[in-house]
Amino acid sequence: MVDRVLFQMWGPFRDGLIASHQFYVSEARTRLLSQFGTMKEDADRYAEDWLASRAPYFNPDRDDPADAYQQAWDESASFYLQLEDLQKATRLSVIAGMYHEWEKQLRDWITRELGRLIHGSHTRAALWKATIDQLFDFLECWDWPVRSRPYFQPLHQCHLVVNVYKHGEGISFEKLRKDAPQFLKRDDFPEPLLRFPPDYTDLTVADDDLDRFSDAIVAFWQDVRENTFASQINDLPKWLEKAIEKDRTEA
Repeated sequence: MVDRVLFQMWGPFRDGLIASHQFYVSEARTRLLSQFGTMKEDADRYAEDWLASRAPYFNPDRDDPADAYQQAWDESASFYLQLEDLQKATRLSVIAGMYHEWEKQLRDWITRELGRLIHGSHTRAALWKATIDQLFDFLECWDWPVRSRPYFQPLHQCHLVVNVYKHGEGISFEKLRKDAPQFLKRDDFPEPLLRFPPDYTDLTVADDDLDRFSDAIVAFWQDVRENTFASQINDLPKWLEKAIEKDRTEA
């Protein structure tokens, strides 16, 4: 009996997915994240502008120059902290967009490949409603040990980071606090001095984290087999099996 190809990752299609992802990350760095490279200089200039805007109102008989310079420093420090918050939010937004695009592309590819064999709305809906963990369960029934690959841990961390950024507290926050607490670390106080545990507002990622997450997505696409045969697929997850059965019954 001829073994049938059920899922195929065409080489040029794979290359296109990776190129599109790398373009997104490269341009996000150039057009967005690079804008925060001069925050110190920007804050200093803000202090100078603040002083210049107050100069016409300075009265040497009434005002102390030291007070004005102190206020200018306070204003520049506040401006710098706001820039830091904006940089943090921008980096998280870039990571969220990167991750969501990968997940949508994965669901779309699986749906289209399976759609060549199973026609019906139930299977398609089940694949788009499935959690990422359920999708990994499905991929692992292909005799593809995704969760044991080196790229899985950063992919898992990226998923949790994005969910915490989007939803705040919840299941993903608790998992992140347990599995990757470095993303919730407070740098302003030593751990023993903290009166309260970190919360979702402490979520922080660095450029190195963006690189790790990006590399994990590339490694994932590179790891997809060119051809997955029927003989390599074991028992389907129950949620997908039920959806396929519904489509076959209605056909």
